[in-house]
Amino acid sequence: MAKIFLTEQQAIELLPEGEQIHTFLNSPMALIGCDWDRDEVIDKIRRSDYREVSGSGARALKHGMAVYNKGATALDVVFIETDSEKLDALYPAEAEEGE
Repeated sequence: MAKIFLTEQQAIELLPEGEQIHTFLNSPMALIGCDWDRDEVIDKIRRSDYREVSGSGARALKHGMAVYNKGATALDVVFIETDSEKLDALYPAEAEEGE
């Protein structure tokens, strides 16, 4: 499937309610989960070069957005928790079938 990029505003609108938002970071050993303050997540979204709809694996974990900068490696990507209903309304997960 082709990559789906989000605008800064679209990305912010996909965040779930609440002051804490869960993220995943890659490490050489495993995924590391961490809660970030909402303002920190919004700042990360605004400072990132790319905001992308995640693949089916991350979406299944309710982390439907990946943010990163130009030249990033897999270890630099932050997967951000999203409101799955809002994301599915814009980009239905079924569209990813057959990847």
